[in-house]
Amino acid sequence: MWISNAPFADVFVVWAKSDAHEGKIRGFVLERGMKGLSAPAIKGKQSLRASTTGEIVMDGVEVGEDALLPGVQGLKGPFGCLNRARYGIGWGVLGAAEFCWHAARQYGLDRQQFGRPLAQTQLFQKKLADIQTENAFGLQGALRVGRLMEAGRAAPEMISLIKRNNCGKALDVARLARDMHGGNGISEEYGVIRHMMNLETVNTYEGTHDVHALILGRAQTGCRRFSDRDKRRERPVWRSLLDIRVRPRIFGGDQASACCASMEMITSTSSETNGANMPASKSERSSVVVASKPSQGLSSIG
Repeated sequence: MWISNAPFADVFVVWAKSDAHEGKIRGFVLERGMKGLSAPAIKGKQSLRASTTGEIVMDGVEVGEDALLPGVQGLKGPFGCLNRARYGIGWGVLGAAEFCWHAARQYGLDRQQFGRPLAQTQLFQKKLADIQTENAFGLQGALRVGRLMEAGRAAPEMISLIKRNNCGKALDVARLARDMHGGNGISEEYGVIRHMMNLETVNTYEGTHDVHALILGRAQTGCRRFSDRDKRRERPVWRSLLDIRVRPRIFGGDQASACCASMEMITSTSSETNGANMPASKSERSSVVVASKPSQGLSSIG
């Protein structure tokens, strides 16, 4: 379901568990016209109407070894592609948000109410400031992650943070801009409603807002919460957008019952030399000790 360009695609890459390969997930290349393969279009969309979307239906499709996608197995292959796409989405939604920002500003300057422009009211200006702030932070976050990706230091969770935050904030901006247009906000003449409707979809595809929250939560705690049956624990390793890796050290007992934890924060600075980010030196390491009682707060920084 919901496969972009499926109705007119000639080639389909399908990932599935293969009994012939010990139940491992492998990629299979299918071609239009194969027996049992069809790709009907999904009709009646009210969002992303310029994009053709469809299903991939397989009814008794049989393939041989020649259809096997070589060089990759498991979810590493598709997730590698998804992470790149998710990062691109984190940038793209900010373009829609910027359009809505400028549209709202111009509307406020042009629209006269009681002999003065809407933009002269404090509430209208406050909303413009909120939009400007969200756009600026989103752009800086995406830029930072992009530089870390180029330097080979970006963790996958950073992309989840960017996709989740920027899509959600862009949708909030579009809704606010639509409201700032009053009744005209639903008119295609101003374009804001089109972006708002499209962003509803973008906030869902390539991982929903909540799914990326689970990815971030697992990265911070080491606890898997995608399935109640999955009791495995992972060592939490989290990097912020400043490339800070946090590794909790547990003293006495497991993580849940620990009285206190020491977190080593390895910070790295960026050297803007030909656009390259230089790794942190050993001298830039610092230790942060967090007290177990909320009233004590941050006990020491050394």
